[in-house]
Amino acid sequence: MAPPAKQPGPSGARRTQSRGQATREKLLRVARELFGRDGYEGTSIGEVARLAGVGVGTLYHHFADKRELLLELLDRESGETSADLMGERGGPLAKALRAPDFRASLIESLRLIRKLRFKYPAVYMIAVDLARRDPEVAERCRAHEERYAELTRVDVRIGLELGRIRKGIDPETAAVTICRSFEAVLRDLITTEGEEEDARAEILMAELADMMARYLLVDD
Repeated sequence: MAPPAKQPGPSGARRTQSRGQATREKLLRVARELFGRDGYEGTSIGEVARLAGVGVGTLYHHFADKRELLLELLDRESGETSADLMGERGGPLAKALRAPDFRASLIESLRLIRKLRFKYPAVYMIAVDLARRDPEVAERCRAHEERYAELTRVDVRIGLELGRIRKGIDPETAAVTICRSFEAVLRDLITTEGEEEDARAEILMAELADMMARYLLVDD
C-alpha cells in the first residue's frame, strides 16, 4: 500500500498561495493592457494567457471568463479611486465645503479624478458600454455608482451641519443630482487628451464647479 501523499506544510502553502496571487496579478495586468490596446471584443482569453506566460487552464483556474477579468479590474480601479479621494473628514465635496474657495477646491478634486481615470480609461469605458447589454456588468456599475452616491450623501450632510449648504436641500436628491452631473462631465473628460482638449476640460470643470456652487451654497 502506497504511503499517503505528503501535504505541504504552512510555509509551502504560503509559497503556493503567493505564486497563485502573483499569477493572478499578472493576468489582470495583461488583460488591462489588451483591453486598452484591442478593446473588449478584440481581446481573447488565449492571448491574455499567452502574454502572461501561463496556460489557458491556469487562467480559467483564476477567472471564469473575460468578463470576470473586466469586473475584477473595474472593482479594483473603483476602489483605488475612492481610496485616493476619500480622507478622514469626507470626500471631495466635503473638502470643498470646508475650503475658503469652494470652486477652486472642487476643480482641484476634478483634476485629480480625471488623472485617476486616465490611468486606465479603457476598463471604465468598456464597462460603461458593456453595461448596456450585460445585466451583470450593469449591476456592478450600479453598485459602484451607489457607493459614490452614499459618499456624496455623507458629504452633503456634512455641508448642512457646517451651514455651508442651503437649508431645505435633501441629501438624497442632492447626491443623485451631483453624482449624475459629475459622471456626465467625467465621461466627457475621459475621452479628451491633448492641449486643446485640456483647455476644454478646464472649462467644463469650472462650469461644473459654478453649477454646484449655485445649487448648494448658502452664499450663492
